[in-house]
Amino acid sequence: MSTEVRYINDNKIIIHNEQYLVYHVITVGEQTDEMASAHYEMVSELLQTTGKKIQFLIDLNQCGKNSPKARDMWRTLSNLDRTDKVAIFGLHPVAKVLASFAMGKLKKMSKYRFFSTEEEAWEWLKND
Repeated sequence: MSTEVRYINDNKIIIHNEQYLVYHVITVGEQTDEMASAHYEMVSELLQTTGKKIQFLIDLNQCGKNSPKARDMWRTLSNLDRTDKVAIFGLHPVAKVLASFAMGKLKKMSKYRFFSTEEEAWEWLKND
């Protein structure tokens, strides 16, 4: 059985007729407490208004240091029952090891994958 994927727009895809929201994050520079709060509010609103599951596509190519609140916010969002998958790309190999260690505290590690490119990350998100 092949997976049917239809792109609705840059932030939403439909897989097997079940709609997922894709929250595409391109991080640039330091991730502050204020940025973390803004992301949390936006995702919370999306989840409340749509009732759908969410997938995260996170580009870390230009990411700087994350504040403790930012790290906690991503852990919280990633552990939500309605978070389907988290695809992360753009990490240096050493950073991948460190991130994997930090993410070891997450409840559902199977939701996470690291990729070298955005294309690989998209492929994983759209496949079951």
